[in-house]
Amino acid sequence: MNASRSDKPIAIPLARQLRPLLVGMLLIVLLVLVLTWIALQVQVAVAGLLNGESIWSKAEKQAVIDLYAYAETGSADHLAAFRRQVQIVADYRVARDALASAEPNYRAIEQVLVRTGALRESIPGGLFVLRHFAHTPYIHNALESWRATDAGMDELQRLAVESQAAYATGAPSAVQRAAITRRILAINQH
Repeated sequence: MNASRSDKPIAIPLARQLRPLLVGMLLIVLLVLVLTWIALQVQVAVAGLLNGESIWSKAEKQAVIDLYAYAETGSADHLAAFRRQVQIVADYRVARDALASAEPNYRAIEQVLVRTGALRESIPGGLFVLRHFAHTPYIHNALESWRATDAGMDELQRLAVESQAAYATGAPSAVQRAAITRRILAINQH
C-alpha cells in the first residue's frame, strides 16, 4: 500500500504553481515602467535642447533685425530691443561656457537659463546631455557651430556702439548707414 501512495503525484496548490508566473509578470511590468521612465527622460532632455536652441536662435535673429532697424532709423526702441536680444544670446553663451568648465555650478547655470525663458523642467536634462555627450558627433558639431557665432555676435555689439556714436553726433549720412547695414547683413549671412 505504501508503494501506491508514492506513485500518486503530489498536489501542488494552484497559488504556488502560479507564483513564478506572477513574479515573471511583475518583473516584466517593472521593466516596462523603467524603460518608459527612461524614454520620458530622453524626451524631456531633447525638449530642453530644442527649447534652448529655439530661444537662442530667435534672439540671435531678432538681434540682427533690431540692430539693422536701429542703424537705419536711430530709434532708441530698436537699440533697446537689440540689447535685450543680445543679453539672451550672451546668457546662453555664459551657460554654455560654464557647463564646459571643470566643475560647473548647475544651480547658477539653471538660473541663467530660466532668466532667458527656458523651460525650467527641461533644463536639467538638456544640461546633462550637453555635459556628458558633448563629444558625440551630433552634439559636438552643434556646439562647434554655436561657438562659431560668438565672433559675429561680438561684432554686432561693436556695430551697435559704432551706430550709437554716429547717431549721438547727429544723423549719420546715408553712406555711413549703408556701410553699417552692409556689415550687419554680412554677419547675418555667416
